[in-house]
Amino acid sequence: MSRAWVTLGALAALGALALGCEGPEPGSRTFEAPAPAGFSLVSAVLEPRCGTLDCHGAPERSLRVHGAYGARLDGNDQPGGRGTTSAEIRATWESVVAVDPEGLARPDRLDRWLVLSKGTAREAHEGGPALPPGSDAERCVRSFAEGQIDEAACAGDSYTALPRPGETW
Repeated sequence: MSRAWVTLGALAALGALALGCEGPEPGSRTFEAPAPAGFSLVSAVLEPRCGTLDCHGAPERSLRVHGAYGARLDGNDQPGGRGTTSAEIRATWESVVAVDPEGLARPDRLDRWLVLSKGTAREAHEGGPALPPGSDAERCVRSFAEGQIDEAACAGDSYTALPRPGETW
């Protein structure tokens, strides 16, 4: 019988905690993230540029890009295997909007949004400019942050491997 009272006591304590959680803490702010609709175009730009296993496809990174080039959500999928899933696109969207929500919420200062400031290498970025300033890739990601995806810029991004210096293909 004492086990039942302990269980009831624990449930009562949890209920009291839940009642105390009625909203955001005083002084906190909320932000509206860009919608996930159409993000597959942006994800297709980020995946080969940022989502490899040695970069943001690694699980220890705060910005995580999921997909065919790196981190997979399904442990049975292998990098380089089947195409990126809709769940992986959603997970990438969640990571992109969560990494610096305050910066993302300031359309007048998007150059300071961490994804763009590091992606364009305006701020130190180990990978260099993954989204070179003025490129279709930068315009694609910027347009997402502004709330209206530039489909032409996303489709125009032609990220491909380049030959090593002195070599031709």
